[in-house]
Amino acid sequence: MGPVVSKTKALDTGAALRDRITAHRRVMVLNDEAHHVWDSGSAWNEAIRTLHETILSCSGYKLVAPLDFSATPKDNKGLLFKHIVCDTPLGEAVDAGIVKTPLIGQASRKLVEQADDNAAYRWEQHLLLGYDDRVR
Repeated sequence: MGPVVSKTKALDTGAALRDRITAHRRVMVLNDEAHHVWDSGSAWNEAIRTLHETILSCSGYKLVAPLDFSATPKDNKGLLFKHIVCDTPLGEAVDAGIVKTPLIGQASRKLVEQADDNAAYRWEQHLLLGYDDRVR
């Protein structure tokens, strides 16, 4: 899932940014890769609730909407999110240009894991398999 996030630190940092956001009466939250924020108790969702409550208390307005976007709309138990409005199959999404076109690389030589603590260097040969310099 990613690194552990401290709810306290997530809410205590970026005060100036939060103040700028909550100064507006109409705010919409767009969650990209929303399959990472399915847990209602997560620091991210708590931050969204805090934005909502702050806007409400300052202006009487509410968040316009939080919209979730994900290519994999499932929680950690594999269950589809209950709030799915549109589910587009991957092939259709690729054809429509909604998502990146998957690229399957093919190695011309044996891939070797480099002896290095830096993961980017250790797996460089593997990572470059999917790199296409024509895509900019």
